[in-house]
Amino acid sequence: MRRAIASILLMSFPSSACTRWRLEQPAPQSASKLRVTLADGRRLELHNAQLIGDSVVGLELPTTQRKLASAVPVRRAFAVAELNRIERRKFDGVRTFFAVVGAGAVAALIVLWRALVALKNS
Repeated sequence: MRRAIASILLMSFPSSACTRWRLEQPAPQSASKLRVTLADGRRLELHNAQLIGDSVVGLELPTTQRKLASAVPVRRAFAVAELNRIERRKFDGVRTFFAVVGAGAVAALIVLWRALVALKNS
């Protein structure tokens, strides 16, 4: 059970630890994924987004089905003037550094703890 939990944590860790959303000014010509914030405050992720004329066009996965493989993407288009923010997920070296150092520290603590338990039991 412990290994299963550790595996799940380790698999989900790298995807968020090494990247972050960064403001894009002006809007990029194309991106595999953009997060847009509408004037009313809603945030949407657009996949395969493109700047066409004065609009950002992309595919949105329905919120209720985002995790399902059978989700049908919906084409969405927004005028750039309607958007408060346009963000793109980018690599973050500082976060990556601290993620690697943190993972190493956790691993070292686990090894140390197991060694102390082994010494105590012998």
